Amino acid sequence: MNTTKLGIRFCSIIFWISVIVSFLFMPKLSKFFKQEKSLNIFTWPLILDAQYLQKFEKETGIKLYITYYESSEELMSKLKATGGKGYDIILPSDHAVEKLIQQDVLKKIDKTKLDFLPFLNPLLLNNYYDQNNEYSLPYFWGIYGLGINKASIKSTDIANTWGLLFDAAYNPQSIVMTNNPREAIMITAQYLFGSIDNIDTPEKMEKIKRLLVEQKQWVQVYTDARTGDLLASGSSPVVATMTPDVWRAKNENDDIDFIVPQEGSFIVVESFVIPRTTNKDDLVYKFLNFVYRPEVVEHHVKTYDFCSPITNVILGNNQSYCPTEKEFNSFDFFRNVLSEKQLNELWIDLMSH
Repeated sequence: MNTTKLGIRFCSIIFWISVIVSFLFMPKLSKFFKQEKSLNIFTWPLILDAQYLQKFEKETGIKLYITYYESSEELMSKLKATGGKGYDIILPSDHAVEKLIQQDVLKKIDKTKLDFLPFLNPLLLNNYYDQNNEYSLPYFWGIYGLGINKASIKSTDIANTWGLLFDAAYNPQSIVMTNNPREAIMITAQYLFGSIDNIDTPEKMEKIKRLLVEQKQWVQVYTDARTGDLLASGSSPVVATMTPDVWRAKNENDDIDFIVPQEGSFIVVESFVIPRTTNKDDLVYKFLNFVYRPEVVEHHVKTYDFCSPITNVILGNNQSYCPTEKEFNSFDFFRNVLSEKQLNELWIDLMSH
């Protein structure tokens, strides 16, 4: 190989390394280009309305920089690479909160600086991932279950079972399945065993894999995006998803409905947490007190159709289905009962079939 080709290959390698490093460390590096009075927020999409948050910027003079992630795996990999540096507020899922606490990435919340604390929904407090809510404040939450398009299902008696995803006796022959390994594997375990506890035995993992492999013949697409649109179009009459996605579609189509499977289902909670590395605590608490104002919560609940995290917001009949205390206590969470290695290995094996 001549020196010209070697030089081109070397430059190409250096280029891609610089791209990867820039991607991972951008939040940390970007602080040098931002106003001093600013907050860097790392969140899921469709939870915070960036345009609406301009009210906070105008009111306080604090500039908000919002970065989105698409999966908990992306969140954890970026935080591992940066140690949390470059972020001031993060909005992770419940199972990720538990890991971030264990990894000592978060700082404890100063509850004396929160004026909304008495109004937090008690159902969302003291759960498995942060039993005293020392590190997290619940915001977005809802139920995981099945969205159905009744007009596209031939049967007039639609069973409320996860079997709609797995069993030929109920199956409408075209479904949308989550592409999140954690959710897919634990939904399958819930259907097979009635619980996600003690599923890390070789026998149970093999049963889960076999059923997911069999299910592939009915899966139109594995996705967590646009599930409401896929449901409303009738192309897939059954989707595995959260209530907000179904509720948005239901508001425009009376044939859309949400099913809580009889085998049991799951609650998902996204919470605000504060990275240990931020030095902008005063600004963080100003933001938190703003975003939990009743009128701000009401806007976000109505815009994104999740359940309210505070009790002093009164909503009409258009609100997404939110469980009673009895119902809430009957649900589980997508807990860390399997390691990331176990989840990924099973999923890779499934996708290779």
